[in-house]
Amino acid sequence: MDSTVRERMVAEVLEPVARTLLSEDELEFLALTTSVDRDGITWLFGSITACGEVWEAHLWHPHIGYDSIATLCAVIEDSLIDWISETRFGWGQLRHPG
Repeated sequence: MDSTVRERMVAEVLEPVARTLLSEDELEFLALTTSVDRDGITWLFGSITACGEVWEAHLWHPHIGYDSIATLCAVIEDSLIDWISETRFGWGQLRHPG
């Protein structure tokens, strides 16, 4: 996956979802990275830093491909909602997009 595709994934998937759940003051950093395993399969990982805490997740590899960008966004959103409620800055909060 080249850097242009990663940049588009951040701009079109990771960043919009993060911004619906995190304030400007909370959101510090977004990143997508790839890793190739010993079988030659490329994995895509997402990372968000907010208030000094880091959320990381496996977002994609050929065996867990999502049927649409909307599905991937929903999976990220659900994971972030759970993560935020367990952080120091969002402890116990059940945030909703918007």
